[in-house]
Amino acid sequence: MDTKPNCGNMLAGVGPFAIEAGLVRAGSPETMVRIFNVNTQTLVEAIIQTPGGSVEYSGDTRIDGVAEAAAPIKLTFLDAFGAVTGKLLPTGQVVDLIDGVEASCVDMAMPVMIIAAEALGKNGGETPEELDADRALWSASSPSGGRRAGAWAWGTSRSSSFRSPCSCPGRKTEAASARAISRRSPATDRTR
Repeated sequence: MDTKPNCGNMLAGVGPFAIEAGLVRAGSPETMVRIFNVNTQTLVEAIIQTPGGSVEYSGDTRIDGVAEAAAPIKLTFLDAFGAVTGKLLPTGQVVDLIDGVEASCVDMAMPVMIIAAEALGKNGGETPEELDADRALWSASSPSGGRRAGAWAWGTSRSSSFRSPCSCPGRKTEAASARAISRRSPATDRTR
């Protein structure tokens, strides 16, 4: 298990716990909880819904990968650039050529490698289910493919025995497209 980067899903549970355990006094209608992330030595501010001074868990906010809706939890990562590698652009370049594909390696709370969806044969309109079913896509960005090269390029993996994507920094590969970006707006963006 990798304990270096931030994990928004885990951090989203800290604020409600701190309030429920009496570590932080709840306000109304919201309560800000400041969290010190020992892993990255950074601060995170969490805004928890606390109408009437009690944590509200019910709501209609949805995020990808979570089946149920819940009350929103807004996280603000303070000074999160370079949280794992020490640099916003771990390679020192805005765009790198990794395994023949243009990619941007960025460490903003979590190291990611951003690749144009079109470079992966996608258009940005695919559903999560379509992407999950595409075995060729996953082998292209698997630990033996682009992700290892990205981690190697920015210095988080120097081993030929690169571990699974859930255990090594630099493992997140994101596909971006104008189509996918234009579908999102502040009103439809789902955060927790």
